[in-house]
Amino acid sequence: MMSCPFSGNSSAGMKCPITGASSTTNEATTNDSSIDACPVIHAVNEEEVQQVKQEKKESTSEAQQEEEQPQQVEANEDATDHSVTKALEALMKESDEKSEIPSVAEYQKLRRTTAIITGFYAKGTEAKREQYENVKESLSRLYGDEEQCKAQISALQKYEKFKGHLKYKEYMENYQDELSNLQAQKAKLEETAKHYYDLHIWSQEIVKICEWLEQHLDYYAYKTIPDLPVDKIFKGVIPQAPPELTAEEKFKYSKGLDEICHNLNESRDFFEASVDGRLNRYQEIEREIILCQLESLAQSPKEDNPRRDYIESELRQDLAHVESQLKDSERPETQKRRQFMLKMHKEFIDVLSFFRETLGVLNDSNIPKKYDERYTSKFTLPADE
Repeated sequence: MMSCPFSGNSSAGMKCPITGASSTTNEATTNDSSIDACPVIHAVNEEEVQQVKQEKKESTSEAQQEEEQPQQVEANEDATDHSVTKALEALMKESDEKSEIPSVAEYQKLRRTTAIITGFYAKGTEAKREQYENVKESLSRLYGDEEQCKAQISALQKYEKFKGHLKYKEYMENYQDELSNLQAQKAKLEETAKHYYDLHIWSQEIVKICEWLEQHLDYYAYKTIPDLPVDKIFKGVIPQAPPELTAEEKFKYSKGLDEICHNLNESRDFFEASVDGRLNRYQEIEREIILCQLESLAQSPKEDNPRRDYIESELRQDLAHVESQLKDSERPETQKRRQFMLKMHKEFIDVLSFFRETLGVLNDSNIPKKYDERYTSKFTLPADE
């Protein structure tokens, strides 16, 4: 099951209709192959918020779960949902008291919003590293299997007298088939490992860009806001000017900011869809597709039909999943959280516009970007027939 990297919503056997996973589109613009593509990395992720619910559920013992009545379970989920919403609200509040001076208050809001963006990308960077390490571990086991298979082939070829024996032919055919399959798997996993590694490296650059923007904002405020409470905000540490960027760095950082803006616009579209009804309609159509398939499958013989058993089981899992999402979307806490996430995304986009339009920084990547449409296209609903 794949989760949307921004919203946390997942669909059994189906990519997120809006953002999906990471793009691997090639775009030769510089000599640095790690930034040739504009991959969707990791931005604001409601799934992380939902982990609060999951951790709370896992902490409950099996005995307690068996004793709980349905009403109690629902009450617990409501309480947890409320705590999740409160956590989001706390995240959006300034760490310091709001200033009565408009320029200071606006700066504090910009500073807090930029820090949230940096934090989410930093967490996403760590997630990409873990994905790379997991694939490396799988590759290590595969390399061992490949060497073992090659050794057995070499042992068969050691003596000429083996070659005329039927068992030799049987083993050799099996080992060669196995080796071919192992090498195909290896090539695929090596490609996946490179993808996650490159994504992790580029994600680190995205975090550096966010940190550079934070430093630029602090220095700008320090130099231009007369009434700025320096000691209170900076704890006695005087902000320093951000490091000057070379022409190549300006291009790279500008490209990174392009990507962040692109990611957040797509993510915002998801939450707009979840609020304006498009997501619900999309999921309703998904349910209709599954029911149509179950109806068709019901026309096939049930007895001694392994394919029907397997497909029906998969379809019913998909049906249960989409119905649970539709039910969850009716919950007041879910609707409130989606509204809050939409508001958060609008603030993210506002702060990034401030950097480019007001401060005039990182506008040096003026060539068209190419994003993988499989992962970045916004969905449209088909007309009812």
